[in-house]
Amino acid sequence: MKAAVVVANEDVQYQEIEEPKVTKGTVKIRVRYSGICGSDIPRVLNHGVHFYPIVLGHEFSGDVVEVGEGVTKVKVGDRVSGAPLLPCMKCDDCQQGNFSLCKHYSFIGSRQQGSNADYVVVPEQNAVPFESSVPYEQGAMFEPATVAIHGVFQNDYHGGEYVAILGGGTVGMFTMQWTKIFGSKKVVVFDISEERLELAKRLGADEVINTRDEGYMEKAMAITGGKGYGFVFETAGQVPTMHMAFELAANKAHVCFIGTPHENLTFTPAQWENMNRKEFKLTGSWMSYSAPYPGREWDLTAHYFATGQLKFDLGFIYKKIPMSQAQEAFQLFKTPGLVKGKILLSNEEEVVDPKVVPKVTLPSGEKVPCMGMGTFGSDRVSAEEVSEAVAGAIRSGYRMFDCAACYGNEHQIGEVFKAAFDEGVVERKDLFIMTKVWNDMHRKVEEACTRSIQDLQCDYVDLYFIHWPFPNYHAPFCDVDSRNPESRPFSVEEFMDTYRQCEKLVEKGKIRYIGISNMTIPKLEAVLPLMKIKPAACELELHPCFQQQEQYDYLIDHNIQPVGYMPLGSPRRPERDICPEDVADMQTPEMQEIAKAHGVHPALIALKWAHQRGEISIPFSVHNYVSNLKCVTEDPLTDEEMAKIATLEKGNRLVKGQVFLWEGAKDWHDLWDEDGVIVK
Repeated sequence: MKAAVVVANEDVQYQEIEEPKVTKGTVKIRVRYSGICGSDIPRVLNHGVHFYPIVLGHEFSGDVVEVGEGVTKVKVGDRVSGAPLLPCMKCDDCQQGNFSLCKHYSFIGSRQQGSNADYVVVPEQNAVPFESSVPYEQGAMFEPATVAIHGVFQNDYHGGEYVAILGGGTVGMFTMQWTKIFGSKKVVVFDISEERLELAKRLGADEVINTRDEGYMEKAMAITGGKGYGFVFETAGQVPTMHMAFELAANKAHVCFIGTPHENLTFTPAQWENMNRKEFKLTGSWMSYSAPYPGREWDLTAHYFATGQLKFDLGFIYKKIPMSQAQEAFQLFKTPGLVKGKILLSNEEEVVDPKVVPKVTLPSGEKVPCMGMGTFGSDRVSAEEVSEAVAGAIRSGYRMFDCAACYGNEHQIGEVFKAAFDEGVVERKDLFIMTKVWNDMHRKVEEACTRSIQDLQCDYVDLYFIHWPFPNYHAPFCDVDSRNPESRPFSVEEFMDTYRQCEKLVEKGKIRYIGISNMTIPKLEAVLPLMKIKPAACELELHPCFQQQEQYDYLIDHNIQPVGYMPLGSPRRPERDICPEDVADMQTPEMQEIAKAHGVHPALIALKWAHQRGEISIPFSVHNYVSNLKCVTEDPLTDEEMAKIATLEKGNRLVKGQVFLWEGAKDWHDLWDEDGVIVK
């Protein structure tokens, strides 16, 4: 088998090594993902291993492929994570159930072969099964989630108190969620990264505080009415946050240091006196085990992962990197501050044969994939990360890509397309490339299209959309309350001028089809009779809680293919675009129930529904694009399930378009002609 072997300091080689054998009471796991833990970094970069050569890796997920004699806990085919500690089970600490304190232990991934390989063999009791609805990426997060809850238990936690989480890393995020699950009064996450604080809010933090802000301590204490926090969890392992814990603690508080410092830790007498005067209790936490082994920490993590209450967010993951590139992955840690999140090492990319991906038929009779990859990275995903995902998607079987000039990443995506063409991965004719003219180029469509073709390095565009039906535009990343004084209501004449420029591009061979976006039935009624070349497709917001059935049917009746953006309800859209009344499609009981019946994430149910409804969906994902594409090739929804999803319509429009409003418009509803007439 192949494995990422540490052969010397800073030298990880992807080598062929002997495949481990199953013995009595053990389980062989085909590793899907293996996370790089903070403890692995000094092992590779600072002579920290126990011996050479060694295969590291102890945060992993995969599938059981073989079981030894007497194994009853798991069976072949089960999804599992692994508890890496191998306690002696004989010493006094082990006999008392304090397995983390065993002094005669071994450890998968540091003292014996770990999970940075095709396969790993573990004792039966160390295999932790989890539901098939839980993604493998999330399954690789078991160990940090259990470390977090063990710290919660060590701190004698109970609900009803203010809670401070110091450090917004993976363990900190899980600690925050555990305290929420068990009934906190209010949880506040402290960190120096706005990106991590945004993630904390998405995961349910009541408040977040950037400790680089002036007056942050006063703000933190004000939240508690000046009394301080009844429970404090330090998860960063940094000297400043450990000092901070002593200041934030309330009288009689409970303080737990989960993080491990890597430099000398000293306190001034005044700092230390906080503990004396407040009479708070300070404890540490080490690993994540209890009796019966591996402990309730692992059982509860499996349970709350399955219910969705212990949330997983793609923001946990910095990159997914092939196991064969483990050396390059560890080198990233040499640049301070570069790696923001977990790096998952993955074993071989899964490929979906493009031939088995269902097709839809355009008005011309051409058959195209029922699913493409969106490329809008929003505020959270860089152009480089988007292009990296596009490269992986091409290798994995995607043949349709939805781009746009205003996304700011066409140049990077074009480099990926060119590499794929040059390396013979695909030919230009194999890809169906879509892009859009942005609102500020409505009078210069050919110039905009030519620039996109040059950036995308694709010779021509298959489907060119008019992004919005009016020339109103806004500055990148602006607030929803921003207004452009030059904005104006929809004009048939202006729209048709833009559309006729697109028709000329078809005649010149620069584009093959014209598309429209974000239209309404009244607008369509006004412009369709004026078109020489009918639009092949219309992009519009479509997801289970916003099905737009009337407009969907109108498009079908007029032989225009619906293309649904935000098919998952865009759970990661920018904070500025989220309104209190918005509904989370994936969290509705109906979607959860159907997902559980199929053993998949609710996101895949939304994509199956979109496909079976007849639309093209264009989800964007940095990490889950393979499962997105694969889901439409297998295990279809039943008629009853389709009918149940049809009942979820809530008029839940998420892209409201406030920034496009003109002077005199009442509110965003005016953009969508909800009374059946074009609003002027």
